[in-house]
Amino acid sequence: MTEIESRYYDKIELLKALNVDIWLKKPNFPKIKKNIIIQTLLFEKHKGIIESFIKSIRNLEIDTTVKKLENDDLVDIVNSNQEKNKKCNFFIVCQKEVMNEMIDKNLKKSDNVYVNETKDMIFVFNTLFESDKISNDMKKSVWKDLIYSLSYE
Repeated sequence: MTEIESRYYDKIELLKALNVDIWLKKPNFPKIKKNIIIQTLLFEKHKGIIESFIKSIRNLEIDTTVKKLENDDLVDIVNSNQEKNKKCNFFIVCQKEVMNEMIDKNLKKSDNVYVNETKDMIFVFNTLFESDKISNDMKKSVWKDLIYSLSYE
């Protein structure tokens, strides 16, 4: 142990002996930007259901951005340059083939989410709207994934 570390621990022991509480200020973490991206093809296929999801998201009063994108634009998100010191969460509703193409772009799976190389972009994918008929269980599953992605830090 170095002399500086020794003095540091001595001061902590002194504060303990005096029964003094120590308060540490949390560092300012960058704000996490939350994005919901919907593949245009699936939006058009299930417009009513997806619009009701968007309305429900707005009722949560969570600061999110909702966009509709084409396949190529979806894949480009993985390679896009985000603002420095900003983390981004993406909840993406797309087809399996688009999801697989995005995953192939250097995303690594961790805790049911995919993370880019710099670990500043987090992706949660849902492909259930690829189906022709959407059941209530599917809607609940999509909503559960959405809430998980919005709360993930």
